[in-house]
Amino acid sequence: MNGEEYLKAKTWTLEQLQEGQSCSFDYLFSKEAVDNFALISGDRSPVHMDKTFARSRGYEGRVIHGVLLAGLVSRLVGMHLPGQNAVLQSLTLNFVMPAYIGDAVELRGRIDQISFATRTIVLKFDIVHKRKDKLLVRGKAQVGLTSEP
Repeated sequence: MNGEEYLKAKTWTLEQLQEGQSCSFDYLFSKEAVDNFALISGDRSPVHMDKTFARSRGYEGRVIHGVLLAGLVSRLVGMHLPGQNAVLQSLTLNFVMPAYIGDAVELRGRIDQISFATRTIVLKFDIVHKRKDKLLVRGKAQVGLTSEP
């Protein structure tokens, strides 16, 4: 992240957040993103890297890594809701359908619970295929909020 992107991160405090508050953003999965993730993670399974292999297993093409989809949740937490005051504590994901290279998705997140005693929130989210309007991933995240010194 360069300095300008960091400055664009939201800076919600726990006291400013409300149950039901939501945020969404779109992302287009490119071949380069999947290739780079495979290089970084070391997961070069042929279902992710070889279109012919993936098709022989019943998929439309190269399947996006599930943890790459989870990276969108990290973006939601660290950049949008609640933003730079947040630390992801736990993440639960249910993968419903695969995503493929070239798919445009939308992550939709909303605050489900707030605990002032523990300085945490629970976010529920869906990742949906934009064109097909089909659910790909459903989950929740527990997020801790840091306090100002």
